[in-house]
Amino acid sequence: MTAVPVKAVPAKGFLRTQPRLADMRGARQVWELAVGPVLGGALVGLAAGISLTAYVLATAVSMIGGLPAGAQHRTLPGAVARGAITGTVWASSVIAAHLIAHPTASTPLPDPIAWFLALGTVPASATAAVVWFFASRGRAPVTSKAVRTVNEHVSPEESAVESVSGPHRRFDIVLHGATGFVGRLTAKHLAAAAPDAKIALAGRDARKLMALRKDLGVQWPVIALDIRDDEGAKELAASTRAVASTIGRHGFPLAAACARQGTSYADLSGEVPFVRRSITELHDLAVRSGARIVHACGFEAIPSDLGTFLLADRARADGEGGLTETVSILDEFKGGFSAGNFDSNQALSAALKADPALRAAIADPFALAVPTGSTVDSDPVSAFRDPLTGRWLAPAMGGPFNSRFVRRSASLTEGGYGPGFRYREGMGVGTSPLARLQAVGLTFGLSFMKFVLTSRLTRPIMTRLLPPGSGPSEKTQENGLFRVAIHTRTTTGARYVATVGASVDPGYRATSIMLGQSVLSLATDPLTSDGGVLTPSVAMDHHLADRLSAQGFEISVRRLP
Repeated sequence: MTAVPVKAVPAKGFLRTQPRLADMRGARQVWELAVGPVLGGALVGLAAGISLTAYVLATAVSMIGGLPAGAQHRTLPGAVARGAITGTVWASSVIAAHLIAHPTASTPLPDPIAWFLALGTVPASATAAVVWFFASRGRAPVTSKAVRTVNEHVSPEESAVESVSGPHRRFDIVLHGATGFVGRLTAKHLAAAAPDAKIALAGRDARKLMALRKDLGVQWPVIALDIRDDEGAKELAASTRAVASTIGRHGFPLAAACARQGTSYADLSGEVPFVRRSITELHDLAVRSGARIVHACGFEAIPSDLGTFLLADRARADGEGGLTETVSILDEFKGGFSAGNFDSNQALSAALKADPALRAAIADPFALAVPTGSTVDSDPVSAFRDPLTGRWLAPAMGGPFNSRFVRRSASLTEGGYGPGFRYREGMGVGTSPLARLQAVGLTFGLSFMKFVLTSRLTRPIMTRLLPPGSGPSEKTQENGLFRVAIHTRTTTGARYVATVGASVDPGYRATSIMLGQSVLSLATDPLTSDGGVLTPSVAMDHHLADRLSAQGFEISVRRLP
């Protein structure tokens, strides 16, 4: 395949072209661009004067000033321009400080003074160009020049970076965030489960994407882009029938582009603020375009969401009316932990601490639901004895999100799940005489875990233990398992239980299968749901259940005596 450069996209502001600088606070940006060069130049002017020493220092420090320009800028002309600006500011400060401090010593200045400016400008620009050349080799290309630079360094037998422009819907699926921990697992699953699908790998780093493709043994196209660029995200969304994202809340620009382009979208986000924002900003757009925007397509929250949907569907089919008291119990769980879990919990905690209004909003049990007549429900916050099953349970860690998500499914379903539908989640501790004490102990243990995951005090330790991109071992993933049992009583008094489970790690191996099958369903199944910000059960209903069953998941509904 010949090299096809990605279409050049215009810069959306100076900082948009400098990823590291753009992530800095305003004060650091001002320091990088202005204060630092001014103070540095002034100090040299005051200390060394305009002399050979000043010439040497100005040249040396200007070269140092070119380092961030080359490392942070995305384009060569931009890096050189910023180096020139930094060098000029630096040299001008040397001259100004010297003239102010030594007004009678102006004769040593070169004539014209512009020669001295060149001693600052030229070295900084040259340094920026050299640094940019080396830095660009590992950077995601966002312009045609950047893509050509990457392509020059791939072996001839490898396919080059693909353009996201081209015939409408040239792909069935684009997997974005493919080189992350869950992204790699999802790509591996898609390669095995859908060998004939037209799939592309997307992310920021073209080299990592091509290395992943080689590891998978596939010839899928590779798309390197920064989704913060509106045009790039728009072109990617327009090129495919469905997008799967593994970068959680960071994927909002891509979700927005899909909503505008009528492209289905699936991700793994299980954060109430993010999904609430998506509903507020994207639901109406997606309704108009027909896009199905589906969040939480992993362990959070497919077992709860799909299992409850199947219960309601079975009760209706049996003529037993709607659901009333419903409880989801995590009976078995064995799995690992990753940096992504930690990052998500830290971000959610920081957002809630910074915004009291947001805390109040997401405390509402119906924070994600479409407003309906039903507003009475609550989530357990301590160990409790469930009135439906008679079992002692501890509050589930994922319960606050899952319960709000299930209520959204009920509110989006025609007729809902029943006027008396009440939903809660818990973690099972068995049925022994010590079950109450076990539930209390588990509740304290989960509270401590939540503290570890959200506290700033533990962040340095957890960051060291869970570096970015880390996750459970292959053995942990293979030996994992989960089993969720969802019990309900209908308006006629009938009792049902739905079971969703799998014999692999729930948060990673099972999640990658659930995400992969969700995006395959969105891309290829004859779905009848309308567009909007939906849930997996509303968007894909029995299509997703059938797909997961075919992958070895236990999915069943049975009526109890």
